[in-house]
Amino acid sequence: MSQHTAPISPSSSCSSLSPSSRRWHTSTFRALRHRNYRLYFCGQFVSVTGSWAQSAAQMWLAYELTHENRWPALVGAMQVLPTAVLGAWGGSLADRMPKRGLIFLTQAALLLLALLLGGLVLLGQVTPWHLLAVATAAGIVNAIDLPARLAFVIDMVGRDDLPNAIALNSMLFNLARMFGPIVSGVLFSLVGRGGAGQTAAGVCFLLNGLSFVAVLAALAWMELPPSPLPPARGASKGRPPLTLRMNREEESLWAGFRYLSRHPRLVLLLGLAGAMSLFGWPILSLLPAVADQRLRGSTQAYAWMLSAIGGGAGLASLLVASFHTPRRRRWFLAAGVALASSSLLGLALVRSLPLAVG
Repeated sequence: MSQHTAPISPSSSCSSLSPSSRRWHTSTFRALRHRNYRLYFCGQFVSVTGSWAQSAAQMWLAYELTHENRWPALVGAMQVLPTAVLGAWGGSLADRMPKRGLIFLTQAALLLLALLLGGLVLLGQVTPWHLLAVATAAGIVNAIDLPARLAFVIDMVGRDDLPNAIALNSMLFNLARMFGPIVSGVLFSLVGRGGAGQTAAGVCFLLNGLSFVAVLAALAWMELPPSPLPPARGASKGRPPLTLRMNREEESLWAGFRYLSRHPRLVLLLGLAGAMSLFGWPILSLLPAVADQRLRGSTQAYAWMLSAIGGGAGLASLLVASFHTPRRRRWFLAAGVALASSSLLGLALVRSLPLAVG
């Protein structure tokens, strides 16, 4: 977390809250008592829902254009691979820059990419390579955006409510993952497949572009204390030299690795998250082929399966947000890993949509 940003004192912020807002403190949603976080939460829900609608349409369009399993997998991989490779650098960048301004820029960039892709589709000029290029560009932007948004949470809620805010963020992400594919599925079902299906995909992309306006407006309406960045040591007044700025970036990056070396449990959790992402995330890219080839379904079947995944994860996030002891979270994590593994095995065996959704 950035040492340059002036933290918001939770105790001082609580004292200025109304009596109705104080009731959030002991509830599952206690982080929402902070005005800035409420704005952020609402804006993010709209934006992430649009992003999941685009992701669902993008995967299906990659399969629809080629009828090859590799293209949805490639598009899905390039959405997340840049974050895995550049995420540490993005985190160090977020530590050294004003987070609200950085997030504003990244969200604006994602807005433009969504509008560009929507325009290509509606003009009938889209190819699988366009999908791959936009996915790669969005992945690079997300490598900066995701660490910045995670680091920005503490500026909005303080340290006391940080665990609850992170759990609510996870719940928001997964609820959006449930509703986003429903939006794309409804659009696809209304206009059908083929060329009309591509029109529905283009509309999904344009709607996603518009959804970023919600988070941009939320960022603009926030009231945050100033957070000036101190100059690098040894630098003269004004902008520090390039070499000193690079040294500061390297120090921030290596500080993160040193922190991990002192906390082996955190390394274990990161390794577990990486393993689950590596072996579990690809199923999202394969769902279009599963819906078409194994379940003999349509876009509705694909949207139902994606929504079921998001709904289950959203419910789990809500339960985690209500846990207050590490011991309960540990057992819940173990149960979640076991359930996810068995669910993937079951999905590989079933040929019925109700069973696949369940």
